[in-house]
Amino acid sequence: MKEIKRRSFLSGMAGVGAGMVTGCANLPFVGQSTKEIPKRTLGRTKVEVPILGLGTACIGNARIGKEKAVPLLHEAIDLGVTYLDTARVYNDAEMYLGEVLPTRRDEVFLVEKVMTDNYKEAEKSFEDSLRTLKVDHVDLLHMHNVGGFETDKVMGPGGTMEFVLKMKEQGKARFVGVTGHTRADRFLPVIETDQFDALMVTLNFVDKHTYNFEDRILPLARKHNMGIVAMKVFGGREQENFKGFSKYKTPGPSNLPSDALEDAFRYSLSLEGVSCSVIGLYNQKELRQNVALAKTFQPLSEEEKKRMDTLGQDQAAVWREHYGAV
Repeated sequence: MKEIKRRSFLSGMAGVGAGMVTGCANLPFVGQSTKEIPKRTLGRTKVEVPILGLGTACIGNARIGKEKAVPLLHEAIDLGVTYLDTARVYNDAEMYLGEVLPTRRDEVFLVEKVMTDNYKEAEKSFEDSLRTLKVDHVDLLHMHNVGGFETDKVMGPGGTMEFVLKMKEQGKARFVGVTGHTRADRFLPVIETDQFDALMVTLNFVDKHTYNFEDRILPLARKHNMGIVAMKVFGGREQENFKGFSKYKTPGPSNLPSDALEDAFRYSLSLEGVSCSVIGLYNQKELRQNVALAKTFQPLSEEEKKRMDTLGQDQAAVWREHYGAV
């Protein structure tokens, strides 16, 4: 993102919320307060989860080391961030969690993913994940990046769908779900099977005007009472052009500037049916800032929604298809 665009966007965000935009760097740390992170029911699972989840892609792909990652994960759980999202493709993330879960498994809602279109690869990936995590089951197993694969292969004989449903049948996954950043239409036939319990997709007020999972997918997910989880709430890791997700390998800012983060968080959780916003982080400061966002959360007013919609539309022209094809 060019700097002139970023300054312009910051200027526009300054008026949203009539002073409610605090700027993440200036948020008070409320992690030691007695107030807990609010919880919501994750759709048909009927499980109560915190509105803030921890995505481990950042620490895993950046390979921050066990000395930093393990205390960070313990603190997250201590602060009430018990929805933990990981994947085999996040490099060291599962290894870090494997140092934490043996003593804290019962305290967390553990989310794992398999990213492939076939049964055999999914089976190997999940077996490796369970071994690395040092657990015998997960709470939610996603078919990851559904938009990136041909639907017929994913849903056909010997496809990933067959595998994840079998894992649920065997009790190795309590629930099953689907995730993705792109190609919203590929989710429709999967959701229509009514066999999936949860959905995690890109939900932020800028990408609404590009990928638009809000209008293209969420109504159907709500119809099937799926638990809806927001990801890429802050627009992902800052990058000028789509280059996979390679920039997660080094710590850095989100696509959204700090002044916009509070309202971006509020936007995702103001969407009907959204139970949790999963946010990645690199360090303790970001963890505590995110906890502050969760503990002070207030839904957007109708006026705030309108103003953010205008700003999001303008910024979408800058970001464009930064996750890949629509």
